Amino acid sequence: PLAIHVLKKFNYAVGYDNDKKKIDDLKKYKLSFQEKNLDSIFKKKVKEKNLDLTSNLNKINSEVYIVCIGSSIGGSKVNNNNLKKIAKGLSKIIKKGDLIILRGTVSVGTSRQIFLKSILKFSRFKNGIDFYFAYMPERLVEGNALEELENIPCLISGSTHKCLEVAYDYSKELFKNVIKLESLEEGEIIKLTTNSYRALSFIFSNEISRIANIYGLSGSNLIEKANFGYNRNNIAKPSLGIGGYCLPKDPILFSENFQKNSNYKLGKITNEISKSTTTYFANKFIKILKKQKHIKKILMMGIAFKGLPETIDIRNSTSLEIVNKINKKNVQFSGYDP
Repeated sequence: PLAIHVLKKFNYAVGYDNDKKKIDDLKKYKLSFQEKNLDSIFKKKVKEKNLDLTSNLNKINSEVYIVCIGSSIGGSKVNNNNLKKIAKGLSKIIKKGDLIILRGTVSVGTSRQIFLKSILKFSRFKNGIDFYFAYMPERLVEGNALEELENIPCLISGSTHKCLEVAYDYSKELFKNVIKLESLEEGEIIKLTTNSYRALSFIFSNEISRIANIYGLSGSNLIEKANFGYNRNNIAKPSLGIGGYCLPKDPILFSENFQKNSNYKLGKITNEISKSTTTYFANKFIKILKKQKHIKKILMMGIAFKGLPETIDIRNSTSLEIVNKINKKNVQFSGYDP
């Protein structure tokens, strides 16, 4: 989506991934995800050679490099190996005057202390003098990215004052509204704050729903009544837990550098409550199946991690997680998603 947005303003862009199969699939116009209005534009840009696709980083000769890779999590541990790898690769191909923008979601301090430091380790250039480094957090909703790239303000930060000015001038070419930030760390915190706030608001709703269930009440109906006509309330609808790629991960990233100080508990609390909510519903279904032994077929309505905007993404799908937790050999599960 970002490459297509860039091509609204510029005539040529390169898309790079180190996975050759992904690049080969994209050259055949195969997208592994769903974004409204993307397919036809993407196909046109590749056909007309406005968008070049490659798995060979050394053949790229650009002036601006936008890195859409962030910190990943395995279990509860943060892994930045991919960031270090791409930083090392970039350090060998950048020229004087180039701009590097990190866009992936990272834990606080990673842009400066890990990514930039890795570039400087392997490069002969000086940051802020020979090349410029900036952080521009991605804040798009999956399924509606092209529209949000047009309308949501872009946040831009620089590792030095000069880096910020260079990145700001470039960003103004791409986005209608650009907000300058004080530092790389401010950009990282804003990004993590946004997703942590959303994750916390959802787990709050799920806790309220479980409390309502203790008294034989519908959590959904209770929250609807609490919100009705009371403008200070905007409590979200309850769910089976938190799915998708970002919301389960980002609160953990937020707490990564503050775990030694027990006062910072955002990531741990969010993760614990989210997992306990999904387990709670799985256990409810298991109890029903134990009592109703004649039940042999179950249809799960809704498989993707969210429904609006539409997506085909099943990463951390709470529906599939519940199926795995129930794990009844004599029960046939079917899935439906519109």
